[in-house]
Amino acid sequence: MVSNLILSGIGMRAEIYSDGACRGNPGPGGWAAIVRISNQEKILSGAEINTTNNRMELMGAIQGLESLAEPYHVSLYTDSQYVKKGMETWIAAWKKKGWITQEKSPVKNMDLWMRLDQVCSYHVIEWHWVRGHTGNAGNELADQSANQAIDKMLRSQPKSTEAKIVSTPKLRQIVLDTETTGFKPEEGHRIIEIGCVELIDRKRTDRQWQTYLYPDRAIDPGAIGVHGITLQKLEGKPRFKEIADDLIEFLRGAEVLIHNAPFDVGFLNHELKNIGKEPIEKICKIIDTLTLARARHPGQKNTLDALCQRYQIDNSKRDLHGALLDAELLVKVYLAMTGGQVKMSLENKQSEEKIVVQVLSKNRPRLQIVLPFPEEESEHQIRLAAIEKMSGGNCLWQKLED
Repeated sequence: MVSNLILSGIGMRAEIYSDGACRGNPGPGGWAAIVRISNQEKILSGAEINTTNNRMELMGAIQGLESLAEPYHVSLYTDSQYVKKGMETWIAAWKKKGWITQEKSPVKNMDLWMRLDQVCSYHVIEWHWVRGHTGNAGNELADQSANQAIDKMLRSQPKSTEAKIVSTPKLRQIVLDTETTGFKPEEGHRIIEIGCVELIDRKRTDRQWQTYLYPDRAIDPGAIGVHGITLQKLEGKPRFKEIADDLIEFLRGAEVLIHNAPFDVGFLNHELKNIGKEPIEKICKIIDTLTLARARHPGQKNTLDALCQRYQIDNSKRDLHGALLDAELLVKVYLAMTGGQVKMSLENKQSEEKIVVQVLSKNRPRLQIVLPFPEEESEHQIRLAAIEKMSGGNCLWQKLED
């Protein structure tokens, strides 16, 4: 099936075989993509120490498509019905409902589905399902490459006669906000402020990035009413092209959190395109905190001000919007929304929901993962197989998805 987006002028064809593998679910996993263009073939692979099979299947397809430097007509072969059905059948409804399933819960692996959906928009995709381990040469090579990536990763892990302790990889997140001359970049409006705050493993660091920009155009009165920034205040400030490389370097490889991301991403991509740079989605991974908020608080107001009030975050200094100020507030909202605890007070006849946010020390030790030895993992899998047989195929551990 060809994806709904039809890109005019695409004549070049590419063929991709993608696959994922996982030893335990969750457990060490690997992905691979075999990319073929004309008579050339490229094998891509990678591995993660603690993941799931579905995430690795998605990563194989993502990495294969992201390796294409320009739009192609792609025939993509996968042995995962999860990936194929997701892109052909489920994703339209997920997006329409704000990445919420029919069961009213957030879509599993939403970060990877968003990333796959974004990269698919650059190409025309034909999705093909192949049955795994049936002799299909492309699928067999992808499976072999994914497992070799796992083996390589496990060999690189430190060996010890004691239990293996592996620190979790550092997660670098950037909370970003912008202010603009108006509301639509396609009407020529520009960015006039960018504010970024860095988190490492969900802890605020001392690094931040902020700049004002001269837009070379007038600022709409309505926009001035929102942020209070006038053209006179921006005299002498740099233009976007002068700071673009520094911004890209700061964001590259991070998970970037933006409230109402399509607005800011639209402006950033407009500015990047004007100076011949790749889109922001190629530089970093975008997470829309508004989508997360709607999943956690359906049917409620989820503006930044509303979330500050809900999570008892002081926003009294926010008389006007400001990119750095709003990024600082969004840091607190995001940490509260994804890590706060909810207590119910029943002192009155009507229950009152109180959100209690515990601020942890920046210097607290990092979380650790204790992994089993290979022989322990093997015994575990044997035990699960026995439970699966005795329960008539109802072993919950075997049914776990992501």
